[in-house]
Amino acid sequence: MQCEISPIFTINVTTPPGGVSYSRVIPNNPPQDKEVTVTVLSNLHKPYQVVQDVQSNMTNTQGKEFNSKYFTMHVEIPTGQTGQTNFTDFNSVQTGEYPVFSSNAGGSGATFTVIYRLQGYSQMEPGDFLAPIRYSLNQK
Repeated sequence: MQCEISPIFTINVTTPPGGVSYSRVIPNNPPQDKEVTVTVLSNLHKPYQVVQDVQSNMTNTQGKEFNSKYFTMHVEIPTGQTGQTNFTDFNSVQTGEYPVFSSNAGGSGATFTVIYRLQGYSQMEPGDFLAPIRYSLNQK
């Protein structure tokens, strides 16, 4: 009997309805949080990284840019799960591509949550905001 096991290396991203979007953001309102759940399935036994790509700063529907200092994120890895992140506390979301999660040396599958927080501030243009965020999976 012969058995073939196909390689698996996939990422599943579950966003809130409407994606990472914020409605009716006005100056000095309480922060709004949005959670994104990321699941990686792998049987390759090789380390990997989940990379976040923020294509541009957030803007409202009128095109007014939101100050990125008030758009923050942090990553929650469940207790007992392997892997690591540099985003254990809230940090400003920067544009560009950068890793938000690194697997263990054995490349075990993982599920973690990225929490995005948007805080209204004085001098901002009120409105609805959308964060253009993509995720990808890279082997180390």
